[in-house]
Amino acid sequence: MNYRFIACGEVFADGLRHAAQEVGYAQSDAYWDDPELPGKVARFKPDVLLVVDGRRFTHKWADRFRDYNTAVWLVNEPYEVDDTARWSQRFRTVFLNDRRPSIATSTRMRYRSASIPWSIAKPDASAFHLVGFIGAPSPTRERFLQPLADQGLLSYLVGGPWASPGLQRLCRSTRMPAHQTAELYQRTRIVINVFRDRHHFNALGVPAHR
Repeated sequence: MNYRFIACGEVFADGLRHAAQEVGYAQSDAYWDDPELPGKVARFKPDVLLVVDGRRFTHKWADRFRDYNTAVWLVNEPYEVDDTARWSQRFRTVFLNDRRPSIATSTRMRYRSASIPWSIAKPDASAFHLVGFIGAPSPTRERFLQPLADQGLLSYLVGGPWASPGLQRLCRSTRMPAHQTAELYQRTRIVINVFRDRHHFNALGVPAHR
């Protein structure tokens, strides 16, 4: 079950689809808000029903799919743990994006949890961008990215708008289609990952580890 993200769009949907094809695993996908979702799931009869993100899916469908082997991939931990801990128990398995999920995060998930970090496809041999960043702006991200831009080392940004005029000039788009995102990653030698500084649902400030 897929989810559309603000900056990277459908990159997770495309990535999971291609991964299944590469390993020869039969798969079918749909978006969380598809009104025909129950019928599609019933016809496909999945061994595992994997839901990306999960918040809106759970709010819409509640326990509608409780008879299936369900799993959720929480791709924004630990920044939203106060919220995800309330509904993640509806899934039989919980996957966290954090490489080293803290005790404060993992012990709040009532079912089995494991780590599946985000990964990027192998860079193209002809990569021509030196450094890039794709994600929403924040004060911390601007603080780390601005020196790179000042030194002429930052090739591009995707996401925004950025408060710094210098960073905004490097911004290609506030949103990019998944296939273009993947191609951009593959043509970039270094893709920066700067943690958030805004914890939407993380009152204890559980730190990220990646």
